[in-house]
Amino acid sequence: MEFQNSSSIIGAHWHGFLDLESGVKNYFWCVGNTSYKSECSIRNWENVGIHTSVSRTLSQMLVNGQKCYNKVYAVDNVGYKSDVIVSDGVKVDITPPEPEYLFHIDNNLLKNPSFELYQSSLPINDTSLYDICSLTPDFIPDDWSLTSGSCAIVVLSIKNLARDGRSFLFIRGSVKQEIEGLKPGGFYQVNFFSSQIPLTAATASNKEGFLSVGKSKHMFLLYSKAYRHDEHELSLTREIVSWQRHTFYFTATHERTILEIGSADSKTGLFLDYLSLQNVERIRNNSAESQVSAHVVYIHQWGSIHGAWSFFEDNSPITEYSWAIGYTKGGTQIQQFTSTGVQNFGYNYNVTLIHNTFVHVTVIASNAAELIEISYSKPVLMDLTPPDIVYVYDGRLSNTDEDAWTDNEVVVNFLANDEESGIDYCEWAIGYQPQGIDLQTFYRLGTGEHLASKDFDYSVLESKTIYSTVRCHNRAGLFSSKSSDGVKISILPPSITNAKVKTIPLSITEYKAGNNYQSNVNNVKVQWSGFEDYTGIEQFKITLIGYGHEATFEEKMTFPVGQDIQSVDIMNMNMPEGLKNITVQAISKLLLTSSQVLFNVTVVSSKPITKAGNTLVHSWHAGSEEFTVSWKDVFISQYPLFYEISVGTIDGGSDVLQWQETISTSIKFGLPPGFENFSKLSLHVFVRAISAGGTFEDIKIVIQHK
Repeated sequence: MEFQNSSSIIGAHWHGFLDLESGVKNYFWCVGNTSYKSECSIRNWENVGIHTSVSRTLSQMLVNGQKCYNKVYAVDNVGYKSDVIVSDGVKVDITPPEPEYLFHIDNNLLKNPSFELYQSSLPINDTSLYDICSLTPDFIPDDWSLTSGSCAIVVLSIKNLARDGRSFLFIRGSVKQEIEGLKPGGFYQVNFFSSQIPLTAATASNKEGFLSVGKSKHMFLLYSKAYRHDEHELSLTREIVSWQRHTFYFTATHERTILEIGSADSKTGLFLDYLSLQNVERIRNNSAESQVSAHVVYIHQWGSIHGAWSFFEDNSPITEYSWAIGYTKGGTQIQQFTSTGVQNFGYNYNVTLIHNTFVHVTVIASNAAELIEISYSKPVLMDLTPPDIVYVYDGRLSNTDEDAWTDNEVVVNFLANDEESGIDYCEWAIGYQPQGIDLQTFYRLGTGEHLASKDFDYSVLESKTIYSTVRCHNRAGLFSSKSSDGVKISILPPSITNAKVKTIPLSITEYKAGNNYQSNVNNVKVQWSGFEDYTGIEQFKITLIGYGHEATFEEKMTFPVGQDIQSVDIMNMNMPEGLKNITVQAISKLLLTSSQVLFNVTVVSSKPITKAGNTLVHSWHAGSEEFTVSWKDVFISQYPLFYEISVGTIDGGSDVLQWQETISTSIKFGLPPGFENFSKLSLHVFVRAISAGGTFEDIKIVIQHK
């Protein structure tokens, strides 16, 4: 079958007629609608002499799609006629290929496309520690199978590393999956993301991978420097996961086919994630000015341009597509028209992208009738910068970042913008660390949605810091992510398990007051430590009960963050003597109040009293050469007492005994060396009774030793 693009001209050429005796005298030619030898309804038999080609203008136009059959017979010089020879027909096609609009249907025909279903997995940090080919088949994702000689494991990360979900595939060689439910003749798109593995897990970086669907096989390049626009790590060598998008198209020939994908080199391997196989509807008679689908993939100073198209042709088949890339409609400044054969898509990895410019993809389709049609893409903005996430706040307030709350929900609000291509959509993940996805993998938010919340069981939130991570994508396909500084969630009041409260004993004399006592009636110095709260302590509440006429002192106080020991000096009290109760409570940032920690202090402002008529009693023990002095029942006090004794040979002296302290009511002492002559020795004994608060009273006697 041949094709022609004219409806007013018909022609033919022939060869091979042979007559060795008399020779060919002339040829007769006619044209009909059928292959019957006698049917010549389009043009009757015409003697064309000895010409072996002929072309005539028709009086009646042929119809588009009409098939015509040329018929020829030869007559020799004797008058013998040959058999009528009929051509295989020519079809009239006067319409060029018609561009079709591509509508991508959001239905993924692949099973387990993000490798979230598996029996076993390895953390990302362990992938370089194992020979993955030595691991058990449990590490292979569900619904996928390995090709011969290949190795694969599911890699798991609780941080923002996977392109979708929590896991992705580390493959050396290839994996495959049988796809069902295809429509023969249907047009399909395959999308997936690949990344180099960290160089610590391989001796060299892999340069290429491949995708095959049925009998169609395509190679794709891998960006060799890992790079991320997020907060995962600060890496000068960029040795972290960097996802690169790839897009291919194919036309189904059967209801079932095999999709296979992997690395070109089984010794190095690559990461794969987020595969999709979607049906693409081709819409004719579309009023859209641009039918070519085009997009750009850009990863840190390296990019590629991708285009896809479809043309309808019902008369003559399409024989070739050519595509070009330029800065204007129909332009070829970036790429001259390049043939893709009959392949419905093209990609160019060898381009230099210029920020904030527009590129256009132009496609020329040629059919067998030598008719062409041109189709264009919409201008594609070269936005080489990811979205700017201005802030990510915990809580509902757009002007304040909350640090803690008691609700069993996680709430985030954020602001993101992209001045060039605009925000396409944003996603939200929740975890126990920045960029974490422990509690929730990335969930797509609605268009224009800047606040989101989700309830959880308290068991996963209590006494933990929860981080929200927002990942925003612009319309150029670039994305960035940012985490909040975390919110602490708790319904528990501050703990007093390790709390301690005490007062600093304040005395009005030179003698130190005992623990829980003081003689200063105007000031109380309280000191405490050990209160604990996960969300942080905002204030302390100090209460003193039993002083003055007001009976109770109560005050809330704030201290610098990180101060381990807190203290306060309460002044101008004028406290009456007696027991005072002091309590300290911690108030958390969530305004939850701890239990009271109690401490008692007794104010002793009065001096010990000397009992009238009682005085010191003394005696001499000649055998041991010791004096005994007793002051039993001399001093009266309702509080504990201790005593200080000095003995000297003169009034106020201490050359025999100096400042001896005791809680006993008597003391024994001897004379120090040098006192050989005891006769007529006068000893001045001084006894001071000191109360627990530090107040004191004195008594003294003189012992005349004979």
